[in-house]
Amino acid sequence: MLFKLESLLKLRRNQENEKLKRFAEVNAHLVKQREHLSFVSKMEQRNVQLLDKQVRANPDVNILWLYNNFFDGSCYQEECSKLIISEAEKKLETSIKDLTDAMRKRKTLELLKEKELEALKKKTIKQELHLLDESGSNLWTRTHI
Repeated sequence: MLFKLESLLKLRRNQENEKLKRFAEVNAHLVKQREHLSFVSKMEQRNVQLLDKQVRANPDVNILWLYNNFFDGSCYQEECSKLIISEAEKKLETSIKDLTDAMRKRKTLELLKEKELEALKKKTIKQELHLLDESGSNLWTRTHI
């Protein structure tokens, strides 16, 4: 006998898989943005050291102006990356909630399926025992009459 909610269970599994994919995409995006922020920070630190060398050696106004523009741009990139990371973290939290909800719904149906199969096994065993009892009583009646 097929589980009467099997199609719903398949639907729930598919929904869970879709939410798992979405979670993986959001998580990968978040990791990528964190790596980008780390890269921008490292580049900024490296250029601070290079600027110090330039200032000590030969403080040319054009070079200082270029470094100033670079640092302004890197600050802007850091702010943008932090904003994107914040939004990605919110999306990740939402996708985690969606995924856990989908997993809960699937698990509920799987438990129902297991209970139904267990009830079917018990019913089958009971019917088999009833048939064996009936066969045994018929055999006893034939041999003793």
